[in-house]
Amino acid sequence: MRVRRGNGTFAPLMHPHVRANKEELEKAVRQQYQAAIARQPGEKELASVLALYDDIARDGDYSLAGKTILMAPMLTPEAILRFEVGMG
Repeated sequence: MRVRRGNGTFAPLMHPHVRANKEELEKAVRQQYQAAIARQPGEKELASVLALYDDIARDGDYSLAGKTILMAPMLTPEAILRFEVGMG
Protein backbone atom coordinates (compact mmCIF):
# COMPACT_ATOMS: atom_id res chain seq x y z
CA MET A 1 0.00 0.00 0.00
CA ARG A 2 1.37 3.41 -0.96
CA VAL A 3 0.12 6.91 -0.27
CA ARG A 4 -1.52 8.39 -3.34
CA ARG A 5 0.53 10.81 -5.38
CA GLY A 6 -0.66 14.41 -5.50
CA ASN A 7 -1.06 14.84 -1.75
CA GLY A 8 2.09 16.89 -1.34
CA THR A 9 5.68 16.15 -0.44
CA PHE A 10 5.00 15.45 3.22
CA ALA A 11 1.95 13.18 2.82
CA PRO A 12 3.95 9.92 2.56
CA LEU A 13 5.61 10.75 5.90
CA MET A 14 2.31 11.32 7.70
CA HIS A 15 0.63 7.97 7.08
CA PRO A 16 0.48 6.02 10.36
CA HIS A 17 0.64 2.55 8.77
CA VAL A 18 2.69 2.98 5.58
CA ARG A 19 6.44 3.44 5.76
CA ALA A 20 7.81 6.16 3.47
CA ASN A 21 10.47 5.00 1.02
CA LYS A 22 13.95 6.52 0.79
CA GLU A 23 13.08 8.74 -2.18
CA GLU A 24 10.05 10.19 -0.39
CA LEU A 25 12.04 10.78 2.78
CA GLU A 26 14.92 12.49 1.00
CA LYS A 27 12.60 14.74 -0.99
CA ALA A 28 10.74 15.87 2.13
CA VAL A 29 13.90 16.41 4.18
CA ARG A 30 15.56 18.41 1.40
CA GLN A 31 12.47 20.61 1.07
CA GLN A 32 12.34 21.15 4.83
CA TYR A 33 16.03 22.10 5.00
CA GLN A 34 15.53 24.58 2.18
CA ALA A 35 12.56 26.16 3.97
CA ALA A 36 14.16 26.21 7.44
CA ILE A 37 17.73 27.27 6.72
CA ALA A 38 17.77 28.17 3.02
CA ARG A 39 20.17 25.42 1.96
CA GLN A 40 20.26 21.73 1.16
CA PRO A 41 21.40 19.24 3.81
CA GLY A 42 24.88 17.80 3.61
CA GLU A 43 25.28 14.07 3.06
CA LYS A 44 26.04 13.47 6.77
CA GLU A 45 23.02 15.54 7.83
CA LEU A 46 20.74 13.70 5.44
CA ALA A 47 22.03 10.30 6.56
CA SER A 48 21.56 11.27 10.20
CA VAL A 49 17.95 12.36 9.68
CA LEU A 50 17.14 9.19 7.71
CA ALA A 51 18.69 7.09 10.49
CA LEU A 52 16.49 8.93 12.99
CA TYR A 53 13.42 8.02 10.91
CA ASP A 54 14.50 4.37 10.90
CA ASP A 55 14.99 4.36 14.67
CA ILE A 56 11.57 5.82 15.41
CA ALA A 57 9.75 3.86 12.69
CA ARG A 58 11.13 0.62 14.11
CA ASP A 59 8.37 0.82 16.75
CA GLY A 60 5.77 1.05 13.96
CA ASP A 61 4.67 4.68 14.38
CA TYR A 62 5.51 5.96 10.90
CA SER A 63 3.59 9.20 11.37
CA LEU A 64 5.58 10.09 14.49
CA ALA A 65 8.81 9.23 12.68
CA GLY A 66 7.83 11.51 9.77
CA LYS A 67 6.86 14.41 12.01
CA THR A 68 10.08 14.09 13.98
CA ILE A 69 12.39 14.24 10.97
CA LEU A 70 10.50 17.23 9.59
CA MET A 71 11.20 19.05 12.86
CA ALA A 72 14.90 18.16 12.85
CA PRO A 73 16.08 20.93 10.45
CA MET A 74 14.19 23.54 12.48
CA LEU A 75 15.95 22.48 15.67
CA THR A 76 19.50 22.89 14.37
CA PRO A 77 21.56 25.72 15.86
CA GLU A 78 21.79 27.20 12.37
CA ALA A 79 17.99 27.53 12.19
CA ILE A 80 17.54 28.71 15.77
CA LEU A 81 20.29 31.33 15.58
CA ARG A 82 19.53 32.31 12.00
CA PHE A 83 19.56 35.99 11.20
CA GLU A 84 18.14 37.89 8.26
CA VAL A 85 20.29 40.27 6.25
CA GLY A 86 18.57 43.52 5.36
CA MET A 87 18.32 44.77 1.82
CA GLY A 88 19.76 48.18 2.50
